[in-house]
Amino acid sequence: GIEYVYRLFEIYTLGLVIGAVAKLAAQPPEADVVFDALPDGGLKASLGNYKVYYQANLAEICGLEDYRCWVPDIVVVNELGKSAAVVEVKATDYADYLRDGVLQVLSYAERLKRCLGDVDARPSVLYYGIIGRSTSSRLAECLKGKEVELVGLDITKNDENSIHRLVSTLSTSSWEFSNQI
Repeated sequence: GIEYVYRLFEIYTLGLVIGAVAKLAAQPPEADVVFDALPDGGLKASLGNYKVYYQANLAEICGLEDYRCWVPDIVVVNELGKSAAVVEVKATDYADYLRDGVLQVLSYAERLKRCLGDVDARPSVLYYGIIGRSTSSRLAECLKGKEVELVGLDITKNDENSIHRLVSTLSTSSWEFSNQI
C-alpha cells in the first residue's frame, strides 16, 4: 500500500542527496557508494568528509543512548565543516502533515546540535506535492520565526538542482534559510 509509496519517495530523495554529496565531496561519478547497515536498521554511507544516514536513530549518529527514539529520514554530516542537514521527507501536500514534519525536523536538528556539540544542524523538509494558496499561508504562519528549509520536489530534473542547492550549503560556514513555500 501507501507505505511503500512513502518509502520509495524517501529512497528517491536519498539517491538525490547521495548524488549531490558525491559532487560536493568531489567523488568521481563512477565511484561506488558503500552502505553500512547500522545495528538498529538504518544505513550509513561515507563520502570523504561526509556521512549520509538514512533512517538512523540519533543514538547511532552521536552515540547518546537517550536519543535512540529519534529517527530522522536523512542526516548529512560534514565532519570537516562541522555542519549537518537534517531532512524529513513527506509525500503530501496536506498542511497539517507538513507542519508535523517541520516540528519533527526542528526537534531532530536541536537534538543533533546538542549531541554533536558545535555542529550547525540545518533542518529541512522535502515534500512531494503541489501546495495550494491556503496550505502555503497556513505553513507560513506555522514557520514564523523558524529556520526551516522547505523544498518542493516534483520528480523531475529540477529535483536534482534543488537537492544540490540544499546540500552545497554544507560546505560553507554560513547558511541562509529560504522557505520555499
